[in-house]
Amino acid sequence: MKLEDFRPGIRSLEISKNPFGPVVAAHLHVRSGGPGSPRRQRVKQRLVRQLHESGFSSDDIRQLYRLIDWFLQLDRVQEEVFWLELRRYERKHEMPYITSVERIGHKKGLEQGLKRGLEQGLEEGLQKGRAEGQMEGHARGVRDSIRTVLTARFGDGCLERLGDLEDVSDPSQLSALTLASATVPSFEDFLTILSA
Repeated sequence: MKLEDFRPGIRSLEISKNPFGPVVAAHLHVRSGGPGSPRRQRVKQRLVRQLHESGFSSDDIRQLYRLIDWFLQLDRVQEEVFWLELRRYERKHEMPYITSVERIGHKKGLEQGLKRGLEQGLEEGLQKGRAEGQMEGHARGVRDSIRTVLTARFGDGCLERLGDLEDVSDPSQLSALTLASATVPSFEDFLTILSA
């Protein structure tokens, strides 16, 4: 079974009460225009709103949001539109989960970027450090989400056997592991994919 096999049911995945649904839907929507696409921004908005309405805990919403944010990255203009709409939605529904994630993520990325930029003393160093910090922050968030999904599916005992997961930072490998965490029939199958 391929991820594309889920495309006909993408709307059902978006509104699923199962945490894997929105994650798979976000992955399928990656091709829905580039980072500057208003369509991608609307899809991301819809998925995040659905997280709020799904009944997930605030911690689950934060974890799932990290994955959706990683899959559906936006350019600066669309990101601003996204946050304006999200803040409006959160105020209306009194749901501040994502705003706190936003603040934490931006703060960490900015701190890491500023630190490296100051060490190198170059504008190029500042930009590169910020980008690397944000990428590592995204990778850390995705690894946390993978752990959450695996724990939900296979229990807390599986966490002790995930040491190699910390070494993974490649976005395509993390994407494959995210999908595997939601679809493999057993934890042993996931470990096989992780060690490949």
